Amino acid sequence: MLSNTYFMNNCIVNRLIISCAAVCALISCVNEEHGATYDKILSGEIDKTVNVLKNVSVPIGSLEKVVVGDILEITENTELLQLDNDGNISILITGEENKLSQSVTVPDFSFEETYEGEIVEEYLGDFYFAYDPTLANGLDISQISVPKRFPDIPIVIQFEQEDIPSQIKDIRYAEVNATASVSLDVRINRDIPFSAYIAKGSEIVFPEWVVIGEVGGNMSANGHVVTLNEDVMVAVGTPDNPGKVTVISVPVIAVDATKLPEHQGLTADHKFVMKDDMIIKGSAYFTFDATSKVSGGMVEPILTSVVSFSELDIKSVEVLLGDDVEKELVTGLSPIVIQDVPEILKDSDIVLDIDDVRLDVEFLNTSPFAGNIAVKVSTFANEQALSTFGIGPVAFDAGTAEIPAEMKWSFSEGKLPAPDGYVPYVIDGLTDIISKFPDQIEFKDFELSLEDEYVKVVPGETYNLSQSYSIYAPLAFGPDFTVPYTYEIKDLGLEFSGIGLKSALLDVDVENTIPLEFYAEVVAVDENGNVVDGIALIIQDDKVLKAGSLESPTNTHLTFELINEKEEISLYGLNIRFRAASDASLSGTPLNENHGIHFRNIILTLPDGITADLDEI
Repeated sequence: MLSNTYFMNNCIVNRLIISCAAVCALISCVNEEHGATYDKILSGEIDKTVNVLKNVSVPIGSLEKVVVGDILEITENTELLQLDNDGNISILITGEENKLSQSVTVPDFSFEETYEGEIVEEYLGDFYFAYDPTLANGLDISQISVPKRFPDIPIVIQFEQEDIPSQIKDIRYAEVNATASVSLDVRINRDIPFSAYIAKGSEIVFPEWVVIGEVGGNMSANGHVVTLNEDVMVAVGTPDNPGKVTVISVPVIAVDATKLPEHQGLTADHKFVMKDDMIIKGSAYFTFDATSKVSGGMVEPILTSVVSFSELDIKSVEVLLGDDVEKELVTGLSPIVIQDVPEILKDSDIVLDIDDVRLDVEFLNTSPFAGNIAVKVSTFANEQALSTFGIGPVAFDAGTAEIPAEMKWSFSEGKLPAPDGYVPYVIDGLTDIISKFPDQIEFKDFELSLEDEYVKVVPGETYNLSQSYSIYAPLAFGPDFTVPYTYEIKDLGLEFSGIGLKSALLDVDVENTIPLEFYAEVVAVDENGNVVDGIALIIQDDKVLKAGSLESPTNTHLTFELINEKEEISLYGLNIRFRAASDASLSGTPLNENHGIHFRNIILTLPDGITADLDEI
């Protein structure tokens, strides 16, 4: 609502009072010759009402110019309405304060169980040593100390982890932190002190899906194969006292599920199964105490081995994610509440048929997920639904916490160019988003489709996706644009007792520099803003204020006819209700804060004059 204090009302009232006083003076200034007539007037024999000021015109002056900047309540602190360097007005709704953010948490899981394999005993083959008479029943150790290749020794390794979360569709590769240990011991069939060795070049071949990390000392590793670079003593003692057992430990850094045998890995009942053979292959030899006095014969060694794994602590994992994770990703977005909307934009009759609207979205993805996203956007005012439109689907890229993937999308009806760095998308009917100005925007009915590809994640980790947005709409109008507003003229002070005013004419010249046509209607109001019954105001000839511009103002002469059906008149003010409608020929013309309407050369005319009751004057 706009108000304008009418400072020239005293001029109107004073002039009318002066005129009525002159009538009273004229009547009172009667001489004795006319006394009889005057007595008749006083006695009621003659009508005591008089009609004066017929066709009198009183110049009022001009009102203060009303500009668009005032109508829209634009100030330095206005965030919703923005001005460019030329004073052209745009609507700007940003989501900085209410940035849309979402997170997805990968279900936590691990291969929690340690693994202790079964004891495996394997015959290494015959090791022959001969009787040598020159040694007086001593040993010919040359026959024994030479390495002899033994058959490959298979050792079963088996894992089975239950309760893998349902959100995990498949596991391809897992980086782990674990230790694999191989315990080795050798027993022989002879009661003589000995030492057993696995010769240099021998290998411990883990299953292909076991990835061994860097090893030191007397070993080296290549993928799943550990090679001895030196002879390694694996046992020492006698059959009755075997001595210390040797343990070879290596770091396990990954599980490569792509190399599991068929039908292993993640099963339909959400188990993760791994089963395969580890192989010990190579050569062995023995040494004996030279002072031992035994006859020749055979040595029949038995290699005892046990394989164990510590808990496979998962550092990261390459997985396929299922629908459950997708649902997690798209829930819980709060509505965006628009603050400080000017009153005029809240009018239920407003139709902001503007030339184009641009919705700019910046999407940051710190997650390893890529895919497509679509969403429905709904607008509301006073909790009533206004419009709904769809966005997308649009593609988004995978990112990382260190280097987020940044996507910039610009949606419009195609008339506004996208900002630099933004990918343009055309959406028909997007201007409906603010055709009725909203106070709330909701994002709902997400449709998210992840790329059907493996992503590297950390179980239990939360990944963030965020969207900031802005809605930009230059106030350049389409053909259906309609904005009603009311211009209030207050403090007229036209209150007369004993004076009848049946009609009046209010002539005014109106200058319009706004690129909109205006239709007007006028009502009389009391000091509380209520419409006064019995007083009608009509604009003669139904004239329209033609659209203008700052460079080429239009001027229209309007005549407001006042018809009073009451005995007296009490007129506090006037409400001029304007309905602005865009001219199709002016579509796309920007609205400027300096555009306005100016009421000038206001003249009050009393075509029927006023009727005064002498008793009341």
